[in-house]
Amino acid sequence: KKVNPAMHIEHKVGDKMYVDYAGVTLPYVDTDTGEIKQAQVFVAILGWTQYAYVEAMRNQTIEEFVTACENALHYFKGVPLAIVPDNLKSGVTKAHRYDPDINANYQHVGEHYRFAIVPARAGEPKDKAKVENAVGCIERQILAPMRHMTFTSIAEINAAIKPRLAEFNKKSFQKMKTSRQELFEAVDKPALQPLPAEKYQYAEWQRAKIHIDYH
Repeated sequence: KKVNPAMHIEHKVGDKMYVDYAGVTLPYVDTDTGEIKQAQVFVAILGWTQYAYVEAMRNQTIEEFVTACENALHYFKGVPLAIVPDNLKSGVTKAHRYDPDINANYQHVGEHYRFAIVPARAGEPKDKAKVENAVGCIERQILAPMRHMTFTSIAEINAAIKPRLAEFNKKSFQKMKTSRQELFEAVDKPALQPLPAEKYQYAEWQRAKIHIDYH
């Protein structure tokens, strides 16, 4: 009654990639309209090494989400056995504790790249504690120093993120004499499945209604 025990998750090499969006957004100026827009920051990490990928996206739609996941897989140069997303609408159409409904397009991405989709349970951040911790580190070490910079496009933001991400992955852990980059190259990278020859062809899925004149 007094203790709420938490299960320790044993992460395996090349097993899971955790994905999430940072709570911090990055503003940029739309040069066509002069409007200030907010870029969403996508974060992916490999569970065992915590090797990270970060990318700014226009929004959190399924098309942008699929593109970000694909870019992360190509950045890692391999495919894990499973991807663990949050219950965001672009990946999960209906949340459920044990059997959630996966977005059709995202399901086809999983079939194309040969990975399982295992969404974290709704309201259970401990299911993806690794990426939650990584997001906090990325917000402090990568995104916070960029908050006073002015950007005019998503491409400019990603150009600024790239060297900072490389530095983040090469930085040694506080309690270990190694870095995410070194662990990834030595252990995680060889364990990942190979990438398919071609990228996924994105498609829009809709349910059509037949008109009264049968057209």
